[in-house]
Amino acid sequence: MLKHVTTRWLSLNTSVNRILSGYEGLKSYFLSEDDEDSKIPRFARLRKHFENPMTEIYLMFFQAVIPTFTTVNKFLQRGEPVIHLLLDQLESFLKKLAGKFIRIDAIAAANKVCEIDFSDDGNIKEEDKMFVGITTRGKMMKMLNDGDLDPQQVQRFYDAVDHLEMSVEEQEKLQEQFIDYQLLSNNNIPQHVWNDATVKTDEDGTACLFRMDVIWGHLNATKSADGTPRFDLLARVALTVLCLPHSNAEEERVFSMIGKNKQAERSSLQVKGTLSSIMTVKLADLNAKTFTPPVSVLKAAKSATYEYNKAHKRKL
Repeated sequence: MLKHVTTRWLSLNTSVNRILSGYEGLKSYFLSEDDEDSKIPRFARLRKHFENPMTEIYLMFFQAVIPTFTTVNKFLQRGEPVIHLLLDQLESFLKKLAGKFIRIDAIAAANKVCEIDFSDDGNIKEEDKMFVGITTRGKMMKMLNDGDLDPQQVQRFYDAVDHLEMSVEEQEKLQEQFIDYQLLSNNNIPQHVWNDATVKTDEDGTACLFRMDVIWGHLNATKSADGTPRFDLLARVALTVLCLPHSNAEEERVFSMIGKNKQAERSSLQVKGTLSSIMTVKLADLNAKTFTPPVSVLKAAKSATYEYNKAHKRKL
């Protein structure tokens, strides 16, 4: 599941669903194994999680909330230009997200999401009305009544959900870091960092294009005079923004397509020959039912087929 969290956003929901569908079997397996297997660090960690009754509750919570993010992720990773739809779609997404923990009347009273007063406790839904998923709430109440959970564990769950929202202190700290960042000059960043981040230079040798992930990696490691991180919250925001246009969903599709064509029984497909030709045709997005090859292509294919069969004809 951790692999899906870091690189495969669109399949994260499928991963959670699959774990939940076999949760009882997985739990029984990890709790029934002997102590020898428990010495393996990864196995020990999994066993510890399955011993905790709250693990299933948190997975059900993820199952309930992830689809909201999956929808907007699919939109952001579409191949065709969607810049003209971006503002409306993100506004809609943020309103749906806010509706899970903010009172509907507070959202409706604001013209834009950024105008909602998140610091007002009166705008936050009560715990029993906060969205955690119907299945999640039902399972949690059942486990509480059966004695598998205690009230303190349930309260810690709701406290954790509350902490998904950024506190007023964190907002103020983020604003201070943003002001500090705006006051930075290029000279405040060491020259070796600029050199490492340089991607392109002008004709006169002046750097004009930089890798911002390298710059923000340096800023994230910068410390204040008292030793505390100087831009920890702001760096998290920046790195999240930098990740959006660099999602590897398109690369995953290409590698998946290659894996479906170059299989064990067809392992000799040449990368610069047959395989690249197959990939070119498939990525061209042609409709196989309506595609009619030109006569010249058919003649060339017929000649090539004849020559191939002739060369590989078994001699008696």
